[in-house]
Amino acid sequence: DIVSLIDFKTSDINKRFVVLEMSIKTVSSIHTPQLEDIPELIHRIQSLLPAKEAASTCILSKSWLHAWSTIPTLRFTPQFQKFVTDEQKIKYQKMIYHTLQRYHRDNISVESLDLELHIQNQESAFAAEKWIQHIVSKSCLKDLSLTIRGCLIDWFTLPKELFSSENLSTIKLTNEIAKYCLRICSNPFIKCVTLRVLDLQYVNISEEVLHNLLSACTLLEKIKVWYCKGLKNVLVKNLRHLRELVISSVVLEINNVPSLCLFDYDTINWGLNKFVPFKIDSLGSVTQLSIKGVVVDDDALLNIIKSKFPLLERLALGISICELESLVITSASLKSLFLSIWENDRQVNVQVYAPKLLSFTYSGEVHGLHFPTIAPTQIDLNYLLSRPLDISFFLKLWEKKVPISSYERAEI
Repeated sequence: DIVSLIDFKTSDINKRFVVLEMSIKTVSSIHTPQLEDIPELIHRIQSLLPAKEAASTCILSKSWLHAWSTIPTLRFTPQFQKFVTDEQKIKYQKMIYHTLQRYHRDNISVESLDLELHIQNQESAFAAEKWIQHIVSKSCLKDLSLTIRGCLIDWFTLPKELFSSENLSTIKLTNEIAKYCLRICSNPFIKCVTLRVLDLQYVNISEEVLHNLLSACTLLEKIKVWYCKGLKNVLVKNLRHLRELVISSVVLEINNVPSLCLFDYDTINWGLNKFVPFKIDSLGSVTQLSIKGVVVDDDALLNIIKSKFPLLERLALGISICELESLVITSASLKSLFLSIWENDRQVNVQVYAPKLLSFTYSGEVHGLHFPTIAPTQIDLNYLLSRPLDISFFLKLWEKKVPISSYERAEI
């Protein structure tokens, strides 16, 4: 059909046009409506292209020119490191602002906006805030991705209307510089009840605003809150559609998330706090679990892994300090295990009770490794060690019934 004829995506703009011309001729030969008569399909093609290449389609015909000037999908994602001078960056920023100004002036709908900005001064910050406000306040907006790659001012505060679009499905905010200059205002308008994806990385946000978002957006399927400033305690509850939760550096409590499959928790910034920094109810649906940066001085975390995740298939456990002589990991359903111990003064014996285990990767210092249950038919075993390894280590593995024949790969 016509969609399959034109729905293509390739890196070479010339190839795109060749395929497009062939498609148009084919469509004409079978006496179907002309492509120029279906602006939605032209928009579909242009939406798959970066802004510069989409603009190049204007030379095809007047219909393509008009379609490009009203395309509802805007992607401004340059690689600023390729700009040789600041003048080039400023010129590109002006092009962005002029485009957004034209859309606002002509009342053109924007359904998807992917925007990367370099904030040079207070003037550029004010202009960026102004045009972002115009875009996000429209109910037609469905997807928003905003990245700050450089900021020479203390704060860049996003407008109150950031979450005001009732049709907003995805929002991604990323601050790619060291300081937390990207800030969400303290009293935003929250109307995005259909939000499915919330992705915040290195953003300054208060606990109250985040909790209000999680309470209002009950259809959330993916949440990522990665090293955001202003958060200490986070409660994730009553999100029945939530499938993925990626979060870091907070005391976390989880309740009533029955569809959760992937749980990734990073607590590196907690340092030497000797407690498990999250409270969870039974997460029986989780199959992929990643916990990094914890201090293990008792069996609390290991018991949680054993009892709270009965369907667990993939486990990545990054331990900053282990104060146990024996580290016992038990899971009846586990198939893949990545274990890392970063700093350790004592020798640790690792015991893995996982009869379905197929892949095991270890990084760090270890005194002994023991699989008390029946060894699986294949183990992908990688050792990444910082000190020389004595041959007696492998002899101990053999003595403890970890057959060398079961290793698919062993690397040191």
